[in-house]
Amino acid sequence: MKRKGKRLMGVVMAFLLILSLATPAVADVEPLFLEASLFPGERVDEIKTVTFELSEEADVVFAFDLTSSMSGIIGAAKTNAGALMTELDTWGGLHGIDFDYGVMSYMDYVGSYASCGYDAVYGYAVSGDYPYSLDQGVTSNNTLVDAAITGLSLGNGGDGPQDYTRIFYESYADSNVNWRSGAEKVLLNFGDNVPHDCDLKEDVPGTSGTWSTGGDPGPDTVMGTGDDLDLQIVLADMANAEVKLLESHSTATYSQYWDYWTGVTGGKMFVTSSGIWLDQVSEEIKKSLAYVEDLHFVADPGFESWLTTGYESGWMYDGSIDVAIEIEVPMGTPAGDYDFVLTAVDAYGNEYGTQDVLIHVKESVLIDIKPGSFPNSINLKNKGVIPVGILGSADFDVTTVSMGSVVFAGAVPQDPVLSFEDVNGDGFLDLVLHFNTQEVNIQPGDTEACLTGLTYGGIVFEGCDSVRTIPKN
Repeated sequence: MKRKGKRLMGVVMAFLLILSLATPAVADVEPLFLEASLFPGERVDEIKTVTFELSEEADVVFAFDLTSSMSGIIGAAKTNAGALMTELDTWGGLHGIDFDYGVMSYMDYVGSYASCGYDAVYGYAVSGDYPYSLDQGVTSNNTLVDAAITGLSLGNGGDGPQDYTRIFYESYADSNVNWRSGAEKVLLNFGDNVPHDCDLKEDVPGTSGTWSTGGDPGPDTVMGTGDDLDLQIVLADMANAEVKLLESHSTATYSQYWDYWTGVTGGKMFVTSSGIWLDQVSEEIKKSLAYVEDLHFVADPGFESWLTTGYESGWMYDGSIDVAIEIEVPMGTPAGDYDFVLTAVDAYGNEYGTQDVLIHVKESVLIDIKPGSFPNSINLKNKGVIPVGILGSADFDVTTVSMGSVVFAGAVPQDPVLSFEDVNGDGFLDLVLHFNTQEVNIQPGDTEACLTGLTYGGIVFEGCDSVRTIPKN
């Protein structure tokens, strides 16, 4: 069986997921834009509001592993399927969500298969095993769905792994599933093992090496042909088709893997048992459609260290959730403009909107209020001007200052009163500007006044100096 391009496909899949992660609801982030001017080490705090609009339709397809080890869960499903749908329909009615349901079942491919260093019997014809059956397409008729579940019969299966990849594939490939256009699509798989795949460890965090459980021969059931299925590719295609995978097991075995695989689609794994089946399954379906867990923000690559985010959880039907964030410019960041995007995501990678951020990292400059005098006394009754020197240095060329951008204590410079001179005798040219005393926003008791501006290259700069005020009265 050929396994070409696996590493490349992993990169492609990651790119596709960035573009099209499944989202359980329409959502917006306010404010849409954040702009701030900061020195390295300074920060800006903001409360972001994520507002949700739930989908009006939700389709849930129940997929059942019918191998013999699943007897307890299958029994619970048969007993409680009708009550589950009634519970979901009632809850959906309260929140404007119309539910439809469907049913799939499977055991595994029949026969012995050898591939990727693995050789085993997948399933037995004598036990009635089969790889895939669409027992009921998505329908609003709960009676048909209940009958399909009640009519399920256990088979046997061969080895431990099952053909889960085939089921995931059919969730978007089989048009007879009959998902409604615009509905939220949830595939709820009841299983207890892992899929067939030539490398289950591929891309799974915290794993190394390979783990082969044999390939999946695909719809033609023949290993090594063009329709063989690859787990990672199928999961990426599920995400692109916006089919969310919920995986229900009776134990947490293999949860490290299932957490990752379900997360690719924006779903999750959860553990249930026959005794709590109804309540647990109902709750997880509701949460998959209308609950946000650990809503937070992530920054574009390269800006992760700038962001500190809060984590909030809640029901989307409450309307909105507020998340506090901080953006701090790392020390040593060169002056300039930095634009990036913050994305609201939850614990499972679902995206809920973005915010554009523009940070002007300021350059610190030295200024000298009333060059040559100290203290820098400002008589607030004076009708004249206040000279302010912007001091040049090896790092700052005052001839690059855009005069029209300069503001001192809220006032613009008098035009055309300016001069280039070395006011502090350090050998670097300085720029002296004059500001009308009656226009500056300096209040009695102020001890500092600041000047800001831009260079022709768009760099924001700022400098402050001490003042001693003489009141107007």
